[in-house]
Amino acid sequence: EEGVEYDIQRAGNLKSMVVGGDSLFVATLQGHGKEGAKQAKGMTDNAKIAIRNIRKHSNDQVKNLYKDKEITEDENKRAQEEVQKITDGFVKSADDTLRAKEQEILTV
Repeated sequence: EEGVEYDIQRAGNLKSMVVGGDSLFVATLQGHGKEGAKQAKGMTDNAKIAIRNIRKHSNDQVKNLYKDKEITEDENKRAQEEVQKITDGFVKSADDTLRAKEQEILTV
């Protein structure tokens, strides 16, 4: 389960990158209108891909623990549900950040 914990911590860093990316979006995109909004969407899409890759890696580790009989079937299911819940939270955070940034970019 250390692997899952590590991946969740890495996902936490992604959240910081997405939320912390505000200054990057502002510095890079402010005043560029639709092109800036398009670039912000591309950056958000890349963040969401990275988040989903972490989900896949985490789920693979959980499945391996189950396969090696280190966790029960119930623990396997719970862990995968928790990974999905965390993933959904980070994807929502990325989408929320994008919406706010698009609004800011297009109103500048």
